[in-house]
Amino acid sequence: FPSHDTRLLNNGGLNYSYTVGATVWNSVASGNWSNPATWSAGVIPDSNAIVTITSGHTVTLDTNAHVSSFTIQSGATFVGSDNRVRTISIPNNVVIVNNGTISAATGSTFQLLGRAVFSGNAVALHHVNAGGELDVPTGSTLSGTLRLNPGAFLTRALTYQVGSTLEYTQNYGRFNEWLTGSSGPGVPWNVQINSGVTLNMNGNNTEAFVRGNLILNGTIGLSNQSGGNLVILGNYQAGASSSLLTNTRSVIFRGNSAQQVGKSTVSGEIFGTLVVDNPAGLTLTSPVQINATLQLSQGQLNNSSQTLTFVAGTNLSRSGGSLSQTPVYLDSINLEYASSITLGVS
Repeated sequence: FPSHDTRLLNNGGLNYSYTVGATVWNSVASGNWSNPATWSAGVIPDSNAIVTITSGHTVTLDTNAHVSSFTIQSGATFVGSDNRVRTISIPNNVVIVNNGTISAATGSTFQLLGRAVFSGNAVALHHVNAGGELDVPTGSTLSGTLRLNPGAFLTRALTYQVGSTLEYTQNYGRFNEWLTGSSGPGVPWNVQINSGVTLNMNGNNTEAFVRGNLILNGTIGLSNQSGGNLVILGNYQAGASSSLLTNTRSVIFRGNSAQQVGKSTVSGEIFGTLVVDNPAGLTLTSPVQINATLQLSQGQLNNSSQTLTFVAGTNLSRSGGSLSQTPVYLDSINLEYASSITLGVS
């Protein structure tokens, strides 16, 4: 049965008050969260529950839940959803003790209302709405969306699985949620920067990778350090009110399959230095203006249906790539052939 800590206080013999402590719920069998037979109390946990999944049991979240404390014992498993949209809410400053297994499932969400620490074994997470410090054991993974709400940050990096998304909902300086390098923990798949949000990439002097798509509806400011370029392996999708602040850094398209770049405005996107380094090519889905350099390393830049414009004094460097159509030159530019290649429409 749920346990209660009850204290009665006599205030001059006239008024009485009492406080009821959080209830304790232990699993007594494997089953769904919403099944009373799963729990020692014979009813499902309430919003103040101290929940323990007992060794040998697997409990699947098939409803939304709110707990005040959560422990998964050794040999126990918590499955985050029944493949539907399910949310488990955790209050501020709670340690989730995982000595067993936390299994990501399609639709599962950890709603973290403040600081949250996962201790014990590495966790497999799907969606996470973070509202404060998030500390996870080394080796923990994310298969859905990590949403960084105001006040949120990661103490240690997650490993992002294919198709996952790192979403910024607040102004932010890049930290452990997005580490530099091309692979490993902290290197995101898709990145989404919401409208009205500014992401500062800080002073990194090595390349930062997006292994999937960059969805830019706010502002991203690239590093002000040499070498701190942005490498995109998927598509670049910019909203009408977005801003790209390159700080003289390069935006490099280095995928292995065909990529696209565009902004949902009539005038399109403006790049300082744009590098096409993809044998499968890059297609413009909106007009693009080059203010410094276009470097064609490999693959074709397909500008057949959108205008590619060079402002005066810019550079076009070809070492192996090509254009599908002659661009617009607003004035004279510098044209460089970095290797022996066949002349093209540039």
